[in-house]
Amino acid sequence: MKTILNTLMLTTMAVTGFAADNKLNFHVEFPFTVGKVVMPAGEYSIAENKNSQYPLHLTNQSTRRSVFL
Repeated sequence: MKTILNTLMLTTMAVTGFAADNKLNFHVEFPFTVGKVVMPAGEYSIAENKNSQYPLHLTNQSTRRSVFL
């Protein structure tokens, strides 16, 4: 699981350098945990968060539930 999230974060950092809105959309087919928060399967977006100690903001597109990484 950590390998998947690490890969996702590295990919996001690479893509956000080229994207106009600094956001990456993707689909996750299984529930996963971020810290102590369980996130359901579904469509997600991850965006760069420059004004916080947490550099990435992960959001479920259907439930609007989000966490900072």
